[in-house]
Formats: sequence, structure tokens, C-alpha cells
Amino acid sequence: MSKRPINQLSLFTPGLDTDPAVKATMREAARSCALSREQLCDRMNELAGQAGIRLNGGNAKQLTLATLEKWLNPLDREHIPSARAIGVFCRAVGSVEPLQTLVAPHGLYLIDEQQVRKLRMAEIEEEMEALKREKQRLKAGS
Repeated sequence: MSKRPINQLSLFTPGLDTDPAVKATMREAARSCALSREQLCDRMNELAGQAGIRLNGGNAKQLTLATLEKWLNPLDREHIPSARAIGVFCRAVGSVEPLQTLVAPHGLYLIDEQQVRKLRMAEIEEEMEALKREKQRLKAGS
């Protein structure tokens, strides 16, 4: 039996419509951070301004508290934050969980730099073991 490629979706993974789950995760991250909703909105506008990106479509220059509240409501299917807005939100609250929720249906996991180093060290260790086995095989053939 062949293994399913890591990026192939399964019938048992969450669906591709991640909007309600992302919004629920955003709501929980907003509750968990030390900022009030007003402070969070201000912080997101500040970060977006520093990065030179817009959080909203249309004519709105800045994110409003009303729009943020709609983004944090999983039942609101009409107001969906953009990928940029989710990124700014994650930076503002100090959590990547909304992004993790977004990529999870694709079999992907977000990891930090320390985890990347650990994975790379494990890969190098595997390569070293393979080279040792190859060396032993070559010695045995001499």
C-alpha cells in the first residue's frame, strides 16, 4: 500500500473552508492577549501603517473596531480578513495560531526558528549515519 503524499488532502482532515475556524482562533487569541479590542485595533493599524499595507478593501484607510469585531465572529460569513490582515493580527496578539489554523488542512505545520534548527540537526544526523553505513560497506568490500 503506498503512502499518501504529505500535501494530499484526506477525507478526514478539516475542509478547505477554514474561515469560521480561523475567525474562532482569532477570537481566542484576542481574548488571550493583554490588549483590549480597541488597543488591538490600534496596534493592528500601527503595524499595518509601518509595513505600508492596507488591512481593508474599499475606501477605508484604517481598520475600524466594528470590522475587527466582525472578523472575530465565526458566524459572520461576509466579513473575512485577508491573509495580510491575519498576519498583522498574529503579530499584534503574539500568536501564530490563526495562521496554523489556516494551513492545517493542507497538512502543514508552522514552526519557529528553534524548531527549524532542531529539524536540520536531525537531518544532518541522519545524513551522517547514512555516510557511516556507506563507509562501512566500502571498507567491507575492500
